Amino acid sequence: MGDRTPPAGRAAELAVLDRVLASRRPAALVVTGEPGIGKSGLLAELAGRAGPALVLRGAATEFEKREPFAVFVHAVDPFLRSLGDAERSALGSAAELWPVFPAFGPPPGRAPGRARTHRAVSALLSRLAGQRPLVLVLDDLQWADSASIDLFGHLVRQLPDGPVLLAGAMHPARSPERLRLLLDLARPDSAFEELPLAPLSVEAAAELLPDAEPATVAALHREAGGNPFYFRALAEGSGTDVPPVVRTAVAAELRSLPQRARLAAWAASVAGEAFEPGLAGEIAELPSGEFLAALDELAAADLVRPAGTRFCFRHPIVRRAVYQVAGPGWRRAAHGRAAEVLAARGAGLPARAEHVERSAVAGDFAAVDLLAEVGDAASPAEAVRWFGAALELVPTGDAHRQRRQELLSRLTVCAGMAGRLDESRRAADELLTSVPHSPARTQLVAFRSFVECASGGHERARVLVDRELRALPRESSACRAALRVELAATAFIRADHAELERHAGAALATTAVTDPVHASAAALLARGQYAQGRIAEAAAMLDRAAAAVDGMTDEVLSSRLGVCLPLALTEGELDRPENAIRHAGRGLELARASGQVLVTPLLSTMRAAAHALHGRPVEALDDATEAYELCRADGSRYGAALALCVSGQVQIWRGQVSTAVAFAEEALAMGRESGAAVLLASAGVCYAEALHAAGRFADVEPVLLETTGNFELVDRPWWSRLYLVLIRAALSLGDRGRAEDLLGRAREAVDGIPLASRQATVRYAEALVLLDSGKFPAAAEAAFEALDLAEKVDSQVQAGQARIAAGRALAANGDRDRGLAELLRAEGDMAALGAQRLRDHAVRELRRFGRRVPRPAHGSGATLSHREHEIAHLVAAGRTNREIAAQLVISEKTVETHVSRILRKLRVPSRAAVGRAL
Repeated sequence: MGDRTPPAGRAAELAVLDRVLASRRPAALVVTGEPGIGKSGLLAELAGRAGPALVLRGAATEFEKREPFAVFVHAVDPFLRSLGDAERSALGSAAELWPVFPAFGPPPGRAPGRARTHRAVSALLSRLAGQRPLVLVLDDLQWADSASIDLFGHLVRQLPDGPVLLAGAMHPARSPERLRLLLDLARPDSAFEELPLAPLSVEAAAELLPDAEPATVAALHREAGGNPFYFRALAEGSGTDVPPVVRTAVAAELRSLPQRARLAAWAASVAGEAFEPGLAGEIAELPSGEFLAALDELAAADLVRPAGTRFCFRHPIVRRAVYQVAGPGWRRAAHGRAAEVLAARGAGLPARAEHVERSAVAGDFAAVDLLAEVGDAASPAEAVRWFGAALELVPTGDAHRQRRQELLSRLTVCAGMAGRLDESRRAADELLTSVPHSPARTQLVAFRSFVECASGGHERARVLVDRELRALPRESSACRAALRVELAATAFIRADHAELERHAGAALATTAVTDPVHASAAALLARGQYAQGRIAEAAAMLDRAAAAVDGMTDEVLSSRLGVCLPLALTEGELDRPENAIRHAGRGLELARASGQVLVTPLLSTMRAAAHALHGRPVEALDDATEAYELCRADGSRYGAALALCVSGQVQIWRGQVSTAVAFAEEALAMGRESGAAVLLASAGVCYAEALHAAGRFADVEPVLLETTGNFELVDRPWWSRLYLVLIRAALSLGDRGRAEDLLGRAREAVDGIPLASRQATVRYAEALVLLDSGKFPAAAEAAFEALDLAEKVDSQVQAGQARIAAGRALAANGDRDRGLAELLRAEGDMAALGAQRLRDHAVRELRRFGRRVPRPAHGSGATLSHREHEIAHLVAAGRTNREIAAQLVISEKTVETHVSRILRKLRVPSRAAVGRAL
């Protein structure tokens, strides 16, 4: 086969080719299927597999339908001309063969009858096959002339003697009825078989793009309908435009149809994906009977297919190509007719808006009102389209300023919520040039600040809000409070805790408890107090914020989901992970339900962080992975880096150390790029922990001190975690003195920090130092204290680490049975959590003390996360990605990514096999 690559997803068809080639008996094979499905590629593969056989190839064209025997001339005549006169004469009588093959010279006289010519061609093929097997390949038979069709039919019915394989390809819907009839008549008692090509599966399509993301492959496969030609063209193209090769191919199909059929196709492409014939007929301005006749012509050509009471195009991309082939002026008028017809029928506003958007002209305020009303009822991502379209219809100038301001305000908010940041910024900037100081302007600035902070532009947000605050009159207390909350948020990102507390405190003092701004101020103030180690104050303030949020209706909270971010983050770090999970989860559900793409991944990351603090690696990784994928898809590097920090920590627990290092390096690069101190410090801690896990002990301290600004960029209660990293690195380097010095500082750091998880961290670090010193009784005591503290707040991974240290200390001190019991429990607990690296640590210690431990049984579904299990069971129940997305309130793209990961983890080839694997 040389360097040829077999067609993807055609194993069964290739087996047929191999079988007929190996038989060396007379046979006929016709490959059928729609344009682009791979017929010509399969014939080329047949020719490549023919080995020593003589392969003669030709193809019919639509421009030679009046040229008798044209396809046979293309295939055979060049070979006949390459022969000498004597060799050619030995193949048959020129008097009988010249009507088919010009190589036999000028006509010697009157043409023989058609039957005689057919027999002569058959005999010629038999003689050629007498020298070596013959494969005659005739492509695009749907364009063949009538003489070629009759000859082909004769050869199929009465195959030539010898090892002759007659192979053809055709598009059934475009083939002449006579060719179809001749093939049908050839079936009984013959060696003829038809080989229909179905669309490729998603798995087969993925072979065409081995480096593409599964979600990308799935989207291209859906648009192309599994057609490999369309699939490749879409993959090589860019943007939403139809690839030129596809547009040209579809235009060629349309050219072969009558004018009324072309007009009907254009109208159908305007009517919609699954179009109703009555609407399409009115758009085409054709009488009902004439349109239905044209629809039959389109169906006969396989451009459209019945879909219940409606019709649809062969594939989505075919509809788009037909739409683009129609002229832009004709399309505009057609959309106008569609809008009028739908209005007369009493159709809903969304259905009419699709056509009004493409046909209305500037100054059409009825269209503006309709589009704006549809935008008000749509999700943020969809609303951006409708408000933007409405805005284009409103003229500039003083007379229409208020109308433009209303639309710009809605566009700013919806684009920001949907993660369309550039559109949100442009709309806000235009609006701010014309709106005077007012509560509405303050809301706009506050929202613009939130969008900037959420996407990593905290410095732009600070400058914008600070300038606005300075310009506000002192008596505008409510407006000033809203702006101070935004300044507090930027201070948190910069790790400027004093500024955070100043602005949040001022906002809190000037707002009512029922004001949503009050809840945001309380949550941020609690964050600042926590960061400075004032735990009691932070806990009281956090209670105040949580009560305010819990008292909000879903409608109110949906408009201020940003409050859930500092609330959930601080709850997790104040040893309240269940509350953090609850608040982040509520915000996440509301964000998904209302289509707020910008805040969704941040809330998912907050919940992931709470799961991690709770010692739930699987749930943490599930949320963090989803957040990362959403951020990368929307271009939010700030959010992606936050998610990577959580994922990196979990990957260390799971034993995927190289992955953790890669995640941490990516997060660190994004942190340096963003200039956000809190992000840089978080990424630095994650990187230092990953470096230690990777055995790069000497690199740990320089990285940690540089990225955290010698701890100053990290909240004081978290210093215990940093000291633990440094202590472990020092012990790994054999520097016990350094470790003991660091332990002393760690004790000072948590003095006055009444948080069980932080105290547990220091007691665990103490146990490690004592173990290294050989002070086993004291080490056991410290480890058990750490264990008790960790279990008090249900920090399961932390408890597992402490239990391993306790088991080591007991066994080393001679209490082997108790030590082994603790290690065995730790091994089981960590295996159940999916913390494989910690489980392996426990196993190593057990074996060191002479206890054999069997390898854990890994079921096929053992590696699936909670979300993956949920989706896998829905897949097994036969749900589509769209149905799963709707049920779980997540994007279809996210479902596609999960399904691809599930198939890979379960090692199954398709969705159909998921149920058996589970």
